[in-house]
Amino acid sequence: MKKRLMTIIILIIVIPFIVLGYFVYSIIYETNDSKNNLNYTSHTTSVTNFPLWWEVEYSGKINYTRLVNQQYNEFLILTSLSEINPDFYNAINLSSSPMYSFIVRSPEMTADPIYGFPPYIELNSPQDLIYVEVGNISYNVTMNFVLKIFYNYIEIPFRLAQTDTYFTDFVFTAKPRYETRIPIHLSESLEKNEIANRLTVGIFKSPEQYTAEDYLLIRELPYMVLNFEINYGNRKPLDLDVEPFAESQILRNSQFHSLMINADLNMPSNTSGARIPNSKWIVEPGQLIEMAFVTNPSGIISEEVEEFLLISMLDWNQVEMNEKPYLLIEVNESENRMGHHGVFSIRAPYEAGYYEFKSFMVINPRSLNGRTNFFPLETSFRFTIVVE
Repeated sequence: MKKRLMTIIILIIVIPFIVLGYFVYSIIYETNDSKNNLNYTSHTTSVTNFPLWWEVEYSGKINYTRLVNQQYNEFLILTSLSEINPDFYNAINLSSSPMYSFIVRSPEMTADPIYGFPPYIELNSPQDLIYVEVGNISYNVTMNFVLKIFYNYIEIPFRLAQTDTYFTDFVFTAKPRYETRIPIHLSESLEKNEIANRLTVGIFKSPEQYTAEDYLLIRELPYMVLNFEINYGNRKPLDLDVEPFAESQILRNSQFHSLMINADLNMPSNTSGARIPNSKWIVEPGQLIEMAFVTNPSGIISEEVEEFLLISMLDWNQVEMNEKPYLLIEVNESENRMGHHGVFSIRAPYEAGYYEFKSFMVINPRSLNGRTNFFPLETSFRFTIVVE
């Protein structure tokens, strides 16, 4: 009787603390989660023109074993790159605890047990169904992303499979421990051809936030862009109808094997690195903004670099660089292992507001995809351009 009475007393004392603890945890968790909700009202910017939320198919909780094997197999070939640039390999090595998985495929594509999904997509027509699958591997961190699609390095509109509305960006939330599958169709203006076309797909985290207000965003989650080859049964070489950028300067003995966009318009004297850009650039409406790029693509891939191109986005939309859709930089054979520095300009928006800027690089953009040259693209740090 005494034991039973003692048990009841203990339960009466302990249960309220358990309930209170759970209540406090719920408040904290919901508060943290609410911080990830999109809020486009803090500044006047065209980012508010993102499409409304759509119901995205969730394929269920992530199978961690399958996901790890799949992602490991997909990037197994990159072990050879660790000798050239250990930092690059470590950035995508699973031992660094990635927060996401990222796959683009057709519904018919299946993963090879050794190599994972292939680096190309075969379709009957450009408007065939394509899956973009993003897995949020974190335990309790909700992530917001914007999806961007480029076809032969030009931003194109796309639509979700269950809608008729086309748009150039799609904002979605990736729930923790869930894989989000986004079924899309590409623009109706695309036509079937015999070319090995390029489908460049990028997902960029926290599009509703600004680096000017949160400096930690400047380096958040790189390697979120994949450059697939998309063909319709033939693989003729791709022709790039853009005049090459002629003002690139050579950085001899460059040890910086990444991509940096900053305000260092003069040739950098430090060949071992590059200056991180300011998180906030204040400009006037319509101002021509000069920027510089620093990179050494030869330190990223093992094959010879013949050319590379740079694509930039302002407010998560492709922006012209030197009045061209992208910069194409040719690399002479004698310069193959050297770094590059160049100055380009973009036009600031005429409307006051906050605009996020980010770039990424495609090495050998005409080369056919294979197991040895397919890897996440190098991206620059992001920063905010403030038009006053």
